[in-house]
Amino acid sequence: MKFFTYFIFLIHCFSLLVHARDISTTHLITTYTQAAKQGDTSAMFQLGVLYFDTVNDYKNALYWYTEASKKGNLEAINNLGYMYDNGFGTTKNDTLAEQYYQKAANAGFVPAQLNLGLFYDKKNSDTYSKKAFYWYKKAAEQGNKIAQNNLGKLYYFGMGTQQDLRLAFSWFQEAAWQDEPLAQYNLAMMYHLSEYVSADEEKMLFWLERSAENGSEHAQSKLGDLYAEGEGVEKDLSKAFSWYSKAAAQKYPKAMYQLGIFYFYGHSIPRDIIKAKEWLKKASELDYDEAKLFIERNHL
Repeated sequence: MKFFTYFIFLIHCFSLLVHARDISTTHLITTYTQAAKQGDTSAMFQLGVLYFDTVNDYKNALYWYTEASKKGNLEAINNLGYMYDNGFGTTKNDTLAEQYYQKAANAGFVPAQLNLGLFYDKKNSDTYSKKAFYWYKKAAEQGNKIAQNNLGKLYYFGMGTQQDLRLAFSWFQEAAWQDEPLAQYNLAMMYHLSEYVSADEEKMLFWLERSAENGSEHAQSKLGDLYAEGEGVEKDLSKAFSWYSKAAAQKYPKAMYQLGIFYFYGHSIPRDIIKAKEWLKKASELDYDEAKLFIERNHL
């Protein structure tokens, strides 16, 4: 396959439901602790969020998520799965991670369904891919855009299911209209490479630009390529440099390499060997082979 999809391996984004920014963390912990000790399940969960996201005290986060989970709080159960999955505040334990994700997922909690799909997907085997497919589909059908993108990926490569570019395109499109940047990038590449759909440079650019504007370093770097080569767009090295710069700021190795090349040859910018070395070295340190070869060949 010429086309590589990129997909997310992490999810943990529960927001603290407090709007008064002048309330101190210490005061919040005191307030929630008092309520939690009186059996308030929501306060237990919010304590877990505070300790995890704000204080970075993972052991206390684990404790309060556990207490909330005993009361059936699905958000806490899911977050416990995440903590055991990644070894936060405890030893990494795949068995417990799976059990907690499964419990929340079976209860219909969509983020846990997604997390269970991610949990199985990263094991990278046919058996687990089928399980990942099952849970991605559950979450995708309920509108979760990350699951929709990842389900598209499984259909695209035929992992855990039969390969079906039509369904891959359909799920990428569902997620793309929800502004999921990776799905927008994947959709753009299907238009670019004429996979399932006819090649359409206008639609490719539409989705690629939306993806780039939504922060996808892959899309930003690809736009840099297109403007550098004049492929589907009028050649514009200044725009290429701008998009490469955005992707490089996100530590995308290929874009770092391209910035090094631009500085080395002075493409649309003053030639600057020092900056060329800096960017090429950064790309090389991230194991980008072309950067390593360029450094060796040019004795930088």
